[in-house]
Amino acid sequence: MAAAILLTGSLLIAFGFFAFHKLPGVKLKYVRLLMLTGALIILAGVLVLLFPKGKGFLMSGSKADSGNDDVSGFDSDEAGAEGAEDTVIIDGSSILIGGRVFKTKEELSEFLKTGGRKEGYRLIDRYALYESYEEVKAVLREENIPVLSEESTE
Repeated sequence: MAAAILLTGSLLIAFGFFAFHKLPGVKLKYVRLLMLTGALIILAGVLVLLFPKGKGFLMSGSKADSGNDDVSGFDSDEAGAEGAEDTVIIDGSSILIGGRVFKTKEELSEFLKTGGRKEGYRLIDRYALYESYEEVKAVLREENIPVLSEESTE
């Protein structure tokens, strides 16, 4: 790829020299424009050579869309956190604790009163709505349950 860019720029400059010396009717401003364009193309080719290639279009480095890209950026620790009893995952407006899904803060509050951990929870923000995330923190505060840590999957 870079070789083709460098070759194109070199050919434009060579054509500019040829036009200047062999074609008497060509105006000097067009020759200068042609040679400047060639020089800029050569500069682009050198930059392509100097900088390393990217990993791909997606964050995972894959160029193909697998259809399951929503989990491609998660670490294995966070992916396994869904079943952990000491972790509250806020995903959009859903709240997950130990494999259970709570849709409202009232459901979460009732669970914490009856069977929740009093030692505290880790909060994981998985593209949570701000309102949902703050509601979870408020419910934990109301129940006097400490927040052990706050993490984000971004």
